[in-house]
Amino acid sequence: MSQNHRQSRLSVHPRIGPRDSIFAGSSDLYRSDTHTVFSPNLRECVLAMEDCCDEAYEAQQLLRNGTFDLPRMTTILENQRVFLLIDESTVRKYKTDLRDEIEPQINELITRAEKGLKGLLKKEGLLHAKVEAAQSRPASQLGTGAASNKLESRRLQLLVKQRQRLEEELKQLESEVLTLAGVPCLRFNRLTKLHSRNLNTNDSEAILDCPLYWYLFFLLPLYLLSPYIILFVDECRSVLVSPFSPRLPICGSEVLQFDGSAEM
Repeated sequence: MSQNHRQSRLSVHPRIGPRDSIFAGSSDLYRSDTHTVFSPNLRECVLAMEDCCDEAYEAQQLLRNGTFDLPRMTTILENQRVFLLIDESTVRKYKTDLRDEIEPQINELITRAEKGLKGLLKKEGLLHAKVEAAQSRPASQLGTGAASNKLESRRLQLLVKQRQRLEEELKQLESEVLTLAGVPCLRFNRLTKLHSRNLNTNDSEAILDCPLYWYLFFLLPLYLLSPYIILFVDECRSVLVSPFSPRLPICGSEVLQFDGSAEM
């Protein structure tokens, strides 16, 4: 609310009557005061003073509401000391009960503390022994151990690389074997596709003249049995050669390689 609309505290409380005149005589003698010039801020000062009075009144009311019950609260919260006299036998009894209740727990805690202390002392002794052994060990042994570790790691790396290289070679050999084993099948499929349309199964002469017939019944078995034929020839030659002369294998590596490809 703006200051222009503020009301005086006297107007808020209607029980307070209007202010009495301060003039001893009639007011007609002082009609010239209506033309008196005064400061324009005087009204604002009066309104501010009234606001201060209102705030002080409200603060007084709050203080009274908060402290009027203080005597009763003081009486309630007042402390009283009460002394109770008992005989010494009762005191001894309660002391005994308390000791019987607490003593086992205290003894158990002491036992645990002693065990923990012994374990710590043992660990301390082991650590001291390790430190002394490390200090007494010559520097040459340390250098030898480090060098051996380096050699072992180097050897392990070389073995890993060698294994990888051998695995790659094995894959290449497997691919070559599969390729060699697949050549007869590919040739058979091609010949079958070329002559399947021109051959007549009822014509025996056409079948005999067909190269596919010779391939199936002569060349293919010969191709498959060639490793065993070579081995047989080798055995026969070893029998014919003198028993005192060393055995000379004929293309042993090629036979074994061809045999492996045939088995695949």
